[in-house]
Amino acid sequence: MSVSDLPRTEANVLKGHEGAVLAARFNGDGNYCLSRGKHCTIRLWNPHRGIHIKTYKSHGRARYPVIKFLPR
Repeated sequence: MSVSDLPRTEANVLKGHEGAVLAARFNGDGNYCLSRGKHCTIRLWNPHRGIHIKTYKSHGRARYPVIKFLPR
C-alpha cells in the first residue's frame, strides 16, 4: 500500500470523549473500535456507522494504561 492508496477524507468522526483521546484500537475484523480518553474512560464504537455503543469508566484510582481486544 502506498500513500496514494490512503483515504483522503474522514469516513466518520467519533464524538464523545471529553478532552484528548490517548489511544484507539480496532478489533480483528474492524467492526468495533475501543478508544481511551484522558479522563479515564474507554468507549466502544461501531466505526462504520459512527455509533457509540458503551462507555466504561474507571473507579477510584484505577487507570487503563493499555486497551486491546482479546482473540476469541
